[in-house]
Amino acid sequence: MQDWGDASNWIARFAGWTAPSVRAPWDRYGVSLTFALLCLLIRSSLEPLVGERLPYFLLYAAVFFASWYGGLRPAILVFLAGGFTATYLWVPPFRDLHSGTISDWMELVSYIVVSLFIIGLGEAYRRALDSAREEGQKLHRSEEQLRSSQTRLRMTQQATKSGTWEWKITTNTYYWSPEYYSLLGLQSWIEPTYQNWLGAMHPEDRDRVHLSIRSAIETGQEYAEVDYRITDAEARTRWIRARGSILRDDEGNPILMLGVSMDITERKQSESLLIQTEKLVSAGRMAATIAHEINNPLESVTNLVFLANNNLTEPQAAAGFLRMAEQELARMSHLTRQTLGFYRETSAPHKLKVSELIQELQMLYGPKLKKKDISLELFVRSEIEISAVGGEVRQVFGNLISNSIDAVEQNGEIIIVVSAGKNWRGSPMPGMRITVVDNGPGITPKLRARIFEPFFTTKKDVGTGLGLWVSRNLIEKHGGAVHLHSRTTQGKSYTAFSIFLPMIPVDTSRQPAAMAATRRRAG
Repeated sequence: MQDWGDASNWIARFAGWTAPSVRAPWDRYGVSLTFALLCLLIRSSLEPLVGERLPYFLLYAAVFFASWYGGLRPAILVFLAGGFTATYLWVPPFRDLHSGTISDWMELVSYIVVSLFIIGLGEAYRRALDSAREEGQKLHRSEEQLRSSQTRLRMTQQATKSGTWEWKITTNTYYWSPEYYSLLGLQSWIEPTYQNWLGAMHPEDRDRVHLSIRSAIETGQEYAEVDYRITDAEARTRWIRARGSILRDDEGNPILMLGVSMDITERKQSESLLIQTEKLVSAGRMAATIAHEINNPLESVTNLVFLANNNLTEPQAAAGFLRMAEQELARMSHLTRQTLGFYRETSAPHKLKVSELIQELQMLYGPKLKKKDISLELFVRSEIEISAVGGEVRQVFGNLISNSIDAVEQNGEIIIVVSAGKNWRGSPMPGMRITVVDNGPGITPKLRARIFEPFFTTKKDVGTGLGLWVSRNLIEKHGGAVHLHSRTTQGKSYTAFSIFLPMIPVDTSRQPAAMAATRRRAG
């Protein structure tokens, strides 16, 4: 059974029913000749009334029908066969092979001209029908493909817990897919607006997301990507990641943003577990270092107390030993207070100086540096205070220093340069740039491509493969960035991690005015 397009397309259905090319040859020729024979029989039955006059008038109908039903060749066959038959039956001069009158010739010529005209019109009509039929089939296939694509897209969005959205910036109109409504936990009757989108978020994320979108639009970026939290119907917090492509006109003005959002709650939970795992590993390494650091003065105190006990007859010497023991105990007390400070440190961002954190780590890793005769130099060119979580920043630079110590050979060198600067992305955001350089063997390009992947490590039996991955996540969490440069040329090898930390992760000083202006444009 032929399918000529959508049922609502009457042109396609009519074209499919009338187009000669869809019929079998025997059907087209047989029906056309049968109709011509019927016309001849009717003309013969009318002979008592009209005699030999008008021999061809019913053949015009036969030629027209053959052209419409059978096509070009059946119409020509009917034209020739019907013409010869009518001429033989009802035009005696031609039947007897005599030249007829002018009237006979005019009638024959008229039959030929009119029949050819009818055949020509029929052929043009047939081609138009074929074209309409093909267009109908194409339209039907396109509609089927569109429906299939929409079905696959819906299934994909449901399987991946994602939804699509569109924002026409010039007209401030929005479109949200049904899956996106479900993702946000909103009813389908709610109007898709910027305010309703922000209202669906966790209150603590609204300003950050708004500023990120505004920055992407105003600074000429091609993409905008934000993570934010929502609260679902069961009062559970879920994480959503939205990524949009910003389309601009020839002058660079934003006109449209197309995007997709997906539920990344499980990914966030997995990342949180990995970060906690790495924190425990870092705590273990720090505990081992502190234990080693405390063990040395303990041994000294034990020896000094023993010497003081054995020199009770010489009070001056015993007092000297006890003063030295007191100095070692003070050193142990300082390490203990510092360790307690690490433990009790708040998880909220606070003002700090990066150089002071690095100096603490420099002292902490002193025994490991001394064991390999490694020189660690800190150069502070310029510095401003930044707002950050001290424990997380300390963990980042602790990982980098520990990796450098493991990478360099005996008598190696590590240099840390601290300076105030701006982000590499061209943003005017001020902050601190910290570069950690070592003269180790370097990292090959193949390994550099995977160096920030979780569980990837070059330390076979020591590393967890989470240190650099966690470090990058912590830096990006603060709104910063990390770059890696390395060379493996023998005698000139090095590895440098360059980190930027913004002065304030979210610029709250200009939020009220800036957000009001942008929201007026958005709403």
